[in-house]
Amino acid sequence: MILLTAEKLRDADWPRESSTRPSTFLKYCTGDIVKAVTQSARTHKLDRIVALDEYDMETAATLREHLRIPGMG
Repeated sequence: MILLTAEKLRDADWPRESSTRPSTFLKYCTGDIVKAVTQSARTHKLDRIVALDEYDMETAATLREHLRIPGMG
């Protein structure tokens, strides 16, 4: 599991023990997120991308379309 979230949520109560890689924290910008996830996808197989709330559904759909990962567009 890779957790990608906004910088302001860095210290939130995330289940860090479940993560297999260090979490990535970004200033929220779709272009930056696409670049970061694309870079990660070069070395790690991504099976799915899941939005944690309604606010992130569009970003998750953009990532799935960009990386050609099955799921709702």
